[in-house]
Amino acid sequence: MCTLDPYRVGEPMERALAPGVERVYQTERRMQSPLDLRRSHMRTAARATVLVLITASLMLAAAAPAVAERRIGFKGSTSQDERLRFEIIKRDSGRRVIHRQLVFFNLTCEDGSSSGEWGFRFPFRERLADDGSFTIEETYSGVLGIRVEMQGLVRWASAEGTLQFDAAGLTEEGGLQLCTTGLLDWTAHRVRSRPAQPSATPDGVTMLRVGRDGELRVLKS
Repeated sequence: MCTLDPYRVGEPMERALAPGVERVYQTERRMQSPLDLRRSHMRTAARATVLVLITASLMLAAAAPAVAERRIGFKGSTSQDERLRFEIIKRDSGRRVIHRQLVFFNLTCEDGSSSGEWGFRFPFRERLADDGSFTIEETYSGVLGIRVEMQGLVRWASAEGTLQFDAAGLTEEGGLQLCTTGLLDWTAHRVRSRPAQPSATPDGVTMLRVGRDGELRVLKS
């Protein structure tokens, strides 16, 4: 004779009878004591609590803002006694890039004439080498063609390097001539460390800016 298993709750149990006899299905439910019911309720409550904690953790992780990159400002001057400033972006990965370089300068042309004060904001970011050094060499066309060369070494609290601007100018007769700053030295020191914020455009200079199309534009401020 087959014995029903009282510990299999709600499961049909089949009793095998003699050949030719109809199979009969019976169902037995386990009789649970108050202690068993209490333990069952406790397990259910524990699982629900764990589920709530996991859900809350996922929601907090999704809502938490990303760590803002840090921008460290530097300010200095060139050997023309003109202003210079830039920012170093320090990322969580440890990488550093130089950004928002703004340099003011004067050009002297081949005929001896000189320009007023110009300003140039670099339109790109340049990654620093592991030792803090960088090199930038770019040529831009447009209303005023200009070639930019800037090299430097950025330390924790100071920076130094060289730079040069070359531009195509016109003589009084309308001919072309070279206007240049010559090779300039520059130095800068650290002035602040704060979350990234946009910087204001300075007044009182003729600004050179590179558009999205890569063309150089002259903006008289």
